Amino acid sequence: MKQLIAVSLLLFLGCEVAWAKTKRSKAVYIGGTVSSLKAPARGNLSTDDEELLIFDSGRGDVSIPYEHIKDLVYGQDEGRRLGPARVADPLRLASNNKKHFLTVQYEDENNKRQAAVFELEESSVRVTLATLEARTGRKVEYEGKEGRKN
Repeated sequence: MKQLIAVSLLLFLGCEVAWAKTKRSKAVYIGGTVSSLKAPARGNLSTDDEELLIFDSGRGDVSIPYEHIKDLVYGQDEGRRLGPARVADPLRLASNNKKHFLTVQYEDENNKRQAAVFELEESSVRVTLATLEARTGRKVEYEGKEGRKN
């Protein structure tokens, strides 16, 4: 019975890893110098391509070659969610709303500095940052105590 559980667990984890590799994380382009996008633009941020970081939204897209990326900065913004619903449910009054931001500074094809700021899903932050460090050869800089801690 223990062997059956162990094999089932390994198969489940193997499927989860395979799914995560092809997963495109949801992100929002918050702003920057990308002329093909108007902020805010919801879309998918993909690190699956070995040559390009790709953000694809219904209103446009941007592809950034990893070799052109100069800086990666990660930070968090922590805000409190307050509103009419909080009066009805005071137990949730202290809940936090953490937003995860990634700033990508790069050079375009004309060697001009560009920047793009993305808000990432919490579930994709670690994988995205680790993949970007590996593909660009650059360390992610962390802003603030919360960014470093997490």
